[in-house]
Amino acid sequence: MNTPRLPPRPPEPIQRPFRLIKDPDLYYELGGNLNQFLQRYEQAADFFGCSEYEMAMQIGRFMKTEDLLTALEYMDGYDNADWKQLQAEMIELWGEIEEPPLLYTAQDLDLGLPG
Repeated sequence: MNTPRLPPRPPEPIQRPFRLIKDPDLYYELGGNLNQFLQRYEQAADFFGCSEYEMAMQIGRFMKTEDLLTALEYMDGYDNADWKQLQAEMIELWGEIEEPPLLYTAQDLDLGLPG
């Protein structure tokens, strides 16, 4: 009696371990420089090889207070683990990303040319 052979199982997807950002000095507190925090957070995530999903999932660990963590947990980008959306929501709630400070004024750049 010949029994039909089942097709081989597809391989299981390989799941790599969740990569944590390990920087004990990295945190955000209300009134702090959000732009600087986000830049440092992204640099640390890049250093540890984190995906945007991993960035969105663990940013709560870097909130200085419970109030900030609670506000973060209400954001759609946090629920969806969508880093771009979460970053935009954080900027909307806690402040615009500031432009870098001007290093020179027009007066500093005046070269004394006749005008």
